[in-house]
Amino acid sequence: MPHVSIEQHSSGPNSPNIVTGEITINNAAPKRHLSPEQKEALVAKLVKLPVPKMNILRWPGNDVQGFGNDLVDVFKRLNWPILTDGSALTPEPNGSTGMAVFIKSVETHPAAADVLITELRSMGFKVEAALMPGLATVDEVKVVIGPNE
Repeated sequence: MPHVSIEQHSSGPNSPNIVTGEITINNAAPKRHLSPEQKEALVAKLVKLPVPKMNILRWPGNDVQGFGNDLVDVFKRLNWPILTDGSALTPEPNGSTGMAVFIKSVETHPAAADVLITELRSMGFKVEAALMPGLATVDEVKVVIGPNE
C-alpha cells in the first residue's frame, strides 16, 4: 500500500501544529493483472483441452478493461474464438464484484471453464461459477468481469 510522509511547517501566528507521520493515501484494492508468467501458466493448462467459444462482458470498473485485455490475450494465444467482447455502459445492477464464468449446463460444458476457474482462483483472483441456460450452445463460455472492489 502506498504511503507518504507529510511534514507541515508554518510559523505564522495562526499556524497549525506540525503534522508528521506515515499516512495511507490509497487503500483501494490492488488492480488485477496477469503477469507474463501467469498468462503462460494459463495457456499451458488450457491448450490441451477442447476449444470453447468465448463471450466476454466487461462491467464499468476500476481495472476491468486491463484485466479483460489480459484474459483476451490468453484466449487469443490459444486461438479460441471470441464471439463477443463487449463493455456494459452502466454498472452491474447488483453491485457484484470480481469475475464470473458462466456455462450453459453442468452436465455438458467445456472442461476449459473448470480449468479457467480453478487456475484463476489459485492465482488469487475472485472468480465465481454460474449457470446461464440462455447460452446458444454447450461449448460456449461467458466471462463477466466486474470491478475489483
